[in-house]
Amino acid sequence: MQAMLRGWRLPDSEPYSWETFRADARSGVTMLATGLPSGMALGVASGMGALAGLYCVVIVGFFAALFGGTRAQSSGPSAAIAVMVAVVRAYAWGRGGVKGVIRAHGGAGHKRLGVWGV
Repeated sequence: MQAMLRGWRLPDSEPYSWETFRADARSGVTMLATGLPSGMALGVASGMGALAGLYCVVIVGFFAALFGGTRAQSSGPSAAIAVMVAVVRAYAWGRGGVKGVIRAHGGAGHKRLGVWGV
C-alpha cells in the first residue's frame, strides 16, 4: 500500500519542495489573518456570535486544506453565507427548520455521490 501511495501523483503536478511548502504556509497564515476578523464579523452579522464565526473559519479552512481542489483555490467566510444563516435563524429556529436545512444539504451530497458512482 505504501509503495502504491508513494507512486501516485497527478499527471501535471510538480514536485513538492520545502520552498513550495514555505510559500504555501505563508499564504495560509495570510489567509488566516484576513479570515479570522472577517469570520467573527460575519458570525455576529448572522446572529450566531463571534465564536461561531471563528469555528466556521477554522473548520472550513481545515477541510479545504485536506480536500483542496486547485492551487488557486481560496476558501473562507463570505457575506452571502451570513445572510443565509440569518434568514434560517430568523424564520426556522425552534421549528425544526435547521434540521430541515441540514437534511437538504445531506440529501444533495448523497445525490452527488450517486451521480459520481461512489
